[in-house]
Amino acid sequence: MLQSEHPFVEARGKRARATTQRRRKRLSPAFICMIGVTLLVIVGIIYSSAEALNEELFHLPVSQEEGLTQPFLPITQERVIDGYHISLLKAYADVNQVVVLYRIADAKGNPVAAQDLLPTLSAAGQEKLPWLFHAEEECKRLLAGRSAFIFDAARLPVTSGMLRFHLQIKHVPLPASLVQVDDALKVPVPVVDFDFTLPVHAGQSLQVNKSFTRDGETLTLTHLLLTETGARLFLKLSSAHPGQRMQLAEKGVQVQVDTRYFDGFPSMASVSPGETSYLVEDILRDKPGRWVLMARPRFPHSEDVIPLSPTWRISFEMQYP
Repeated sequence: MLQSEHPFVEARGKRARATTQRRRKRLSPAFICMIGVTLLVIVGIIYSSAEALNEELFHLPVSQEEGLTQPFLPITQERVIDGYHISLLKAYADVNQVVVLYRIADAKGNPVAAQDLLPTLSAAGQEKLPWLFHAEEECKRLLAGRSAFIFDAARLPVTSGMLRFHLQIKHVPLPASLVQVDDALKVPVPVVDFDFTLPVHAGQSLQVNKSFTRDGETLTLTHLLLTETGARLFLKLSSAHPGQRMQLAEKGVQVQVDTRYFDGFPSMASVSPGETSYLVEDILRDKPGRWVLMARPRFPHSEDVIPLSPTWRISFEMQYP
């Protein structure tokens, strides 16, 4: 029978392999547990701090992040109101909208949702800009799931250049009933203030001057004001019937681009007599092609839309110079 020339080495190797196998069996549960805890910590950090990592570590240009040709500017201001830590992240302003991205956290830094904050924004010490409280749902492309205060910029005192803004946020507890709304706003509530300066980006005005007439009622789309945040449509509605004065329904304007539909909302823009404006948010301003304006009327002092289908339909080719 053949004998190993190195019996001691071979025996030591067998003992080492046996010891290693026992150690592997003994350490396996602890090793798996450690991996699980590590993965949970990593996932939690990524989930809660994805935006902070993107801004602070990778330093990606905000214009690239937002998909805009003109970037958001960082603000990085924080205030505390009733235990809420409100952090302004960055903001953008053009002649259609002012958008302020923010984050709310509790005392431990955990993200929370606050439904009872009332923001007001004024520019250069002038009147307050209307708060578009519905816009956060509409501007999905622009916000990418983040929280923002969005304001109608039609009343800005300038159409370009740097402008000083003052943002005030009130914590107004939700009333138990709608009857208590007025009382809730009259009593003193906690308030925090932010001041920042932003460049106001000019818009691009495109003349359309197309009309559609049905049953003696004529709707004319005079022109559009296009910016990064959307399009402002200027409309005129006239009637051939004596004494008949029609109006557009509050949510009666919609624009179709390809297979997508964008809702329009009444705007506060100062327009000529007989002219109204609607702000269509998040529409793709850099997409040429056929745009279709659909509008529904209502009689004054009535919310009834007559008829249910679009009464006016204006198609036009969107071309940029």
